[in-house]
Amino acid sequence: MKKEISSPKLAALMFTEYLVWLAMAGVFLFVYVGTYSFPTDAVLPHIRVFTILIFSTLLIKLILMSIYGGEGFSKLVSSTIFTITFLLFVIYYALVLIGLEYWNRVISLELILPYIRQLPQFLGVLGVSPFIALVFSVCVIVGVFFGSYVYMSRFNSAYLMSGRISNAMRASVILLGAAIVAITFTQVRDGTWAYEYEPISLTINPTQWKFQNNYADRVYAAHLDRIQEEVRRAYVADSDADLKNIILIVVDALRPENMGLYGYERNTTPYLSRLAEQGKIRRADIAHAVCAESSCGLLAIAASNYVHEFSRNPITLQEVLRKHGYEVHMLLSGDHTSFYGLKGMYGPVDSYFDATSATEYYGNDDRMVLSRLEQLSPWDGTPTMLQLHLMSAHTLGMRFLEPSFLPEVNFSLPRSPFRDGKLGRVAEAVNFYDNGVIQTDLVIEKVFRSLEEKGYLEDALILITADHGEALGEHNMYLHAHGVYEPILRIPLIMIEMEGSGDASDKEATFPSQVDFAPSILYELGMPIPETWSGKPMQDGASRTFTFFQQGREVGLVDHRRTPELWKYWIDEWGGEEYVFEIVNDPGEKNNRVYEVPAGIMEEWRSEILSIVDPVRN
Repeated sequence: MKKEISSPKLAALMFTEYLVWLAMAGVFLFVYVGTYSFPTDAVLPHIRVFTILIFSTLLIKLILMSIYGGEGFSKLVSSTIFTITFLLFVIYYALVLIGLEYWNRVISLELILPYIRQLPQFLGVLGVSPFIALVFSVCVIVGVFFGSYVYMSRFNSAYLMSGRISNAMRASVILLGAAIVAITFTQVRDGTWAYEYEPISLTINPTQWKFQNNYADRVYAAHLDRIQEEVRRAYVADSDADLKNIILIVVDALRPENMGLYGYERNTTPYLSRLAEQGKIRRADIAHAVCAESSCGLLAIAASNYVHEFSRNPITLQEVLRKHGYEVHMLLSGDHTSFYGLKGMYGPVDSYFDATSATEYYGNDDRMVLSRLEQLSPWDGTPTMLQLHLMSAHTLGMRFLEPSFLPEVNFSLPRSPFRDGKLGRVAEAVNFYDNGVIQTDLVIEKVFRSLEEKGYLEDALILITADHGEALGEHNMYLHAHGVYEPILRIPLIMIEMEGSGDASDKEATFPSQVDFAPSILYELGMPIPETWSGKPMQDGASRTFTFFQQGREVGLVDHRRTPELWKYWIDEWGGEEYVFEIVNDPGEKNNRVYEVPAGIMEEWRSEILSIVDPVRN
């Protein structure tokens, strides 16, 4: 290595190396801003953080070279640090883009760590061999290290710089640089600047209250929290309430169209269908989620609030039942602790178990719920609520049954047949999904057997539903967390009477929303319904006007005043396009009737949407 390089050339070399690093950040920001519509305000803050991190690697090199300044050691150090830094940035940028693609959010540190701990199982769910992934990773690491070592043999700028400055100057640079890095890290951690848009800030400290494609304004949410607290203090439990056990089962991404119970041509729900034949099931023919993602769907079930009404400390079903002397136990497949802080929003409970507590199973494996259920003590007569969350129907849920339908493909992977509108392999996606529904039915059967043995089903109110639906190629869409078409918003609502006489009605007459579930449970028990809840009990037959839904900038309503017709309207706030469908007779939403609706009704719908959008935006 030539050490006679002049100072201007050394400066030019170091600047060129920085520009090469900056090109990596530039490519990421181009996708971050251009594809995922983040504002350009994110660019300069991220370049600042990126530059400080690259500068910190130089400081580490200088510190190590001040301890031992040999040329061979310096090449090894520089190559190792380059390899680690390069791969960490590549992995981090990839995780951010994956998070935006699948969850529509910048992935947080809280969400990264659990998946790192269960990486082999996660790769298995995605159909990737952990061994092949390991071999590939080793090859990449070795390749990057070898390439960097070859480069450092000729152009080790840190070593050249270290040889040109005095010990005092080196110490000053290290101390000053360390102070700059520490200050920047503190600002990023505390979210004191650019936290709404800069990705590293959002990863370390996701202080913007955002779900996946939905968000709640923090100031307005704080106002709603004050109202919630007033109602909470005034709420009085009813001593004459009927204290039945409550079993609430929420299946992630379960769509009724693919359930045999709902008339699907495949018998994907043999157990539930048998219960229906025995007259133990009532079901809603059409029920809707308030959004297309887990976080707001689960919160709507728990707190009977629409997305525009969300606050951080709502009065939940769990809280109301505990005021009436219930024990509440949460047994949840999936990570509800790190995923948007759902654990905190459920409120205090008597026991809580989710993926963060799992050791024996992958966090999205429903067998961990079954295992935990076996540890539950037999019922002692205390009124109890059990809420279970199942992941078998979700594309990231662990499949442990032999598939009934082949060929199948996990359509959560970025394979082009499922990402570019080409539907030639839709049958493989449907097969994969249907296999998950069959597994869900089996898990529910095992849950019921365990609860029956322990006595919890005696005089129990049982409700099975979903947090949202799933797109399987309709409107050229797959998965969820985007769009408000029926396959993504329509969910099952199944009410089961295990001790019924065999004459239960097969269908509920109403068209409920998720916000109606908790009020209907309290109505059945004879408990007061909190004033902050927006839902209506399905049993009281009260006339209703509108129910609301939204996903990102698509905001809409369902008009219940013209039954047996059911009109659905939404507007895309980005482009201003409006959509109107009569979803009883056009469940596939193929005929947009926006120009057929009388002007007065359209203005009424627009006014309703404006009334729920404005408080959130201002």
